[in-house]
Amino acid sequence: TQFTEKLVEIVESLIRITPASSESTAQLSSMLQRIAGKKTALHLHWSNPQRLTALLAWALAPLGFLAVGQTPALYGSAGGYNSFAKVVRKNGGSVANAICWPRVASTVAQEVAERYCRVQWSSEGADGETYIGINGEERDDMAEPLDFLCRICGPFNGKETSVPTLGPRRQCIRPPRHPCRLNWYMPRRDGAGLMEVQVGWKSQAETLIHVPRPRDRTASCRPKRLLVASGGEYHTTGGRWSIVLRGITLLPAEDGGRSAFLQLLAAGLPREGKFVALVAPIPQSFAGDFEVRALRLWRRTFFLPQKDPITSRDLLSVNKFRSSLDQLQQRRAHRLAGAWQVIGSD
Repeated sequence: TQFTEKLVEIVESLIRITPASSESTAQLSSMLQRIAGKKTALHLHWSNPQRLTALLAWALAPLGFLAVGQTPALYGSAGGYNSFAKVVRKNGGSVANAICWPRVASTVAQEVAERYCRVQWSSEGADGETYIGINGEERDDMAEPLDFLCRICGPFNGKETSVPTLGPRRQCIRPPRHPCRLNWYMPRRDGAGLMEVQVGWKSQAETLIHVPRPRDRTASCRPKRLLVASGGEYHTTGGRWSIVLRGITLLPAEDGGRSAFLQLLAAGLPREGKFVALVAPIPQSFAGDFEVRALRLWRRTFFLPQKDPITSRDLLSVNKFRSSLDQLQQRRAHRLAGAWQVIGSD
């Protein structure tokens, strides 16, 4: 398959750049033999996924395909969240375990949903939409059956897709929607603000949601997600042009975006140099020590959590990394380089 061929190419490339005396070379060779169908001993060790995320951020962020995601549900009625939450509470369900099908009959929506998940309840809205809920406890991300349902129904940018239901029957249906999905915004090339972009249906960022909590709306740092992409392309839907990002890597969000911003700063962003840090002195510390509580980027202010600010030591580490990377990228003359002269010539 295409995935196997791409994996073989990556392993062969890693073998070429890894020293022959390294233990990793033997492991990569064993992996290559295992892919070829040979029975060889292969011992793989689980590594920290943030290391791979950092490498991808340093490689992809300088290309400029970066996006910031936030759910419109944080602003109450935006995206129909209030009415959606009211219907979910009325049926005794949870927001993360429910979806909405706009302008789809209840019988059609139930027939499709029951093929891929166990439906607990369904309800019809006043504007012809259908709400579907499944069993499950309160959670922050979308339930796996609903995630699969949204992705299998939505490969064609909102157009109708023919999906199998019960027995030989098929239904043409548009993908369901969730009001807590993230909207994505990419910085403009000149740093003058942000523009809305989309993510492809093949990416898990397409079904990434954030269920608002009461403290989120009043907090100075509202939940956001950052991602980097390997590229983008123009798509047209209903005569409207939009940018769809591909090759997406989500940056860490466990610490409120602190690690993500450090990775982007280490990658050399912002490229246009328009960057302001809102800092404050750290109490009970040495003179000159400070912490960054907010960043001003792309005409937007990104507040950091009070428990996880960026410190002056973090910025010094970023500067050391950038200096080392700059030295690696500088061209050095070969030991045989110089002025050559042919014997017997003037």
